[in-house]
Amino acid sequence: MKNKTGKVFVILLIAMVVLACSPFGLQYVFRGQGTATPTPELPIPEPQVTETQTTNVVAPNVVDLNDTLVALYEKVSPGVVSIQFSTTEGEGLGSGFVVDKQGHIVTNYHVVQDVDSLEVHFASGE
Repeated sequence: MKNKTGKVFVILLIAMVVLACSPFGLQYVFRGQGTATPTPELPIPEPQVTETQTTNVVAPNVVDLNDTLVALYEKVSPGVVSIQFSTTEGEGLGSGFVVDKQGHIVTNYHVVQDVDSLEVHFASGE
């Protein structure tokens, strides 16, 4: 029994030594036997420097922008509508806007899809 244990120990020891040395041993054994050729070094191109022209950008005045947005809102808000609708599943609310003098209104299809009734309300209360 002792003889068998000794053989197993020696085999394990040899296997561990081979495994521990294998990366270095294989590198030494196979050095120079591969077919790979070294890659030639390529010159690194010099970065090109170009002159750029700078321009000063003036940020818009926040007060002027605010006044512009207020004026835009006052101009278009009378044409924005609220659309209240009811279906067999319940009620809902959507929005839209008037596109011409005849009063045609544009809204998303899902707002008016399968509605039983709908009411259009302007911001003025009409």
